[in-house]
Amino acid sequence: MNRLEIAFINVFSPYKVWNRGEVLYFETDKGCRYAIDFEIEEHPLFQAYWFNKAGQQERYYFRTVEIKGEEPGTKEYVAIIIPRNHPKAEEILVVFDKETGMFNAMKP
Repeated sequence: MNRLEIAFINVFSPYKVWNRGEVLYFETDKGCRYAIDFEIEEHPLFQAYWFNKAGQQERYYFRTVEIKGEEPGTKEYVAIIIPRNHPKAEEILVVFDKETGMFNAMKP
């Protein structure tokens, strides 16, 4: 397994990310602390991401969208993972769908 580079993540992250072993953590400005535990398994044609905790998938909404890339003929992928019990989960997913749909509408 390839380890994720914390310094690289922190360049782009809106919150400071740290790790304890294989688990990544961050805390929002509202004081909500999140732990992210996944593996990256490299294959010749793709990278697959899995949550380590068996049976936890039903606790989250997983949404992935394919959008047109900057270069003609390229594709990019955007994903969101959000707990089903998040008080604004449905609202967040509506915004996610609207925003990602806008990317495809704007590009030829």
